[in-house]
Amino acid sequence: MTTAADRETAQEVELAELRARVAALERLLERRSLELRALAEGFCTIDLQRALDGYLPPSPSLRQLGAWQETHAMRRADIEEALSDLWRAAIVDGAGERDA
Repeated sequence: MTTAADRETAQEVELAELRARVAALERLLERRSLELRALAEGFCTIDLQRALDGYLPPSPSLRQLGAWQETHAMRRADIEEALSDLWRAAIVDGAGERDA
C-alpha cells in the first residue's frame, strides 16, 4: 500500500522528469532557431524549405539558373511556414530526449 508521502515523492520525481524534458526541448528549439536564422540569411526560399525538409542534394536552383530570381528579402510568409515546420520537427525529434 502506498502512503501519501510515497505518492508525493512519485509526483515530485515525475514533475522533475517533465521539467527536464521541457528544458531539453527548449535547448533543441534554441539550437534549431539559430540554425534556421543562419540558413534564412543565405538560402533562397526553395533551398530553405528543402533544408527544413532534411533534403539537401543539389538544389534545383543550381540546375535551373535561368529561373533563378536573386533577392535578399524573404517574405514574412516564408519565415512563418519555416517556423511552423521547426516546431513540428522539435516536437517529433525531441519528444523522447532526456536530460543527461
